Amino acid sequence: MLDIVEIPTKALFLERTKSLQPSVQLTTTDTTASKSTWWFVLVNDATDLPVAYAILSATEGLLLSPNMVSEHASALGQYVALHRISPFPTIIGDTASVHGFADGYEWATPQLALPPWLYRLRLETRLLRVAALEASNQIACITLQAGDIGTWWFVLSESESSDVTSYAVLSTRRGIFLSPYMPPEAAVTLARYLTDRSFTAYHEVRGTHESVIAFAKEYEQAAPHHTSAQCAQIDWLYRLDRVRPPPATVGALKLATDAEAGLLTEWYRIFVRECFQADIPDAAAAEFVRHGVQRKALFLWVVGGAPVGFAGFAPPVTTDSMTVYMLGPIFVSSSERRKGYSKGLTAALSATVLDLSTTLHASVMLFADSQNIASNKAYQAVGFLQQEQVVTYSLI
Repeated sequence: MLDIVEIPTKALFLERTKSLQPSVQLTTTDTTASKSTWWFVLVNDATDLPVAYAILSATEGLLLSPNMVSEHASALGQYVALHRISPFPTIIGDTASVHGFADGYEWATPQLALPPWLYRLRLETRLLRVAALEASNQIACITLQAGDIGTWWFVLSESESSDVTSYAVLSTRRGIFLSPYMPPEAAVTLARYLTDRSFTAYHEVRGTHESVIAFAKEYEQAAPHHTSAQCAQIDWLYRLDRVRPPPATVGALKLATDAEAGLLTEWYRIFVRECFQADIPDAAAAEFVRHGVQRKALFLWVVGGAPVGFAGFAPPVTTDSMTVYMLGPIFVSSSERRKGYSKGLTAALSATVLDLSTTLHASVMLFADSQNIASNKAYQAVGFLQQEQVVTYSLI
């Protein structure tokens, strides 16, 4: 038998579920107001041990734990519906658990139709994401981030009854991201849709070459004010084949702590300036470091007892039996470059995240500026293979 326990505070939730190793993606609730967030633990009433968990945020949606089976998700769906818990915009979880939740929710509310997005998107966008897990990961990371209130999600299809063919996320802070394999004609339609509805509060568009160019050209023509689209950067998307540590590695990986927050904040500001030709506010850089340390996702590369660089990884995204990790930032202090530290750091962090994975399969990815010859050579040397180019256009 199964009991569903509603936990009143995040601290109690973490204590109750520590044996399940909660997924780091659930740290999206770190900055969510408790009055609009609910924590659930599904407990085996015979043993009083937790078997799964979930977090429901009125603003971010419902996050189901990776280990939740369909039957447990169905029970949770019934519980949420019967207790009339606040509406939520989306569901994130494995296919079986999302289907199970939807079935339970629908069964408990026969007088209410499930939102159309749930019927159509719970499976269709999954098929698109699975087809290009690594390239979809960045969109998923933005979706999981808290605090970015200026965010919209879009899906494209030929009609309301036809299959979804592509999707996109628009963030006023980070621009618009087009899904992999978005046809150019779909990108044109999206650009026209956004400009017709005055969605103009974004500064760049990112995706595969053909879709981005199509979007940018249409945006130039349709924008209410004169707009110029310029290619700002071309990145290579890399996927790890197998970790190949450098033969003569100098240094060791060390988990970052609050004690190194000041150094990490300064290094992160330099990283952003070098990679994106932009300055990040001190408060934003400090917040990035704080969350990274809290997630245990930032690491130092230490040589002779002194840190010479750092690296981290974004919240991993799990689909069925696959977990995708995106590495970044990866940074070595300017005075310590050309010594092979970047290779050692990248290889060690790759091995570390693979050890963290609890799913049957795991994929490690990263992006590299196509113009940065040194970093591209370093990543290839430690086992990363080029997959595809991702283009960023500035909209001025």
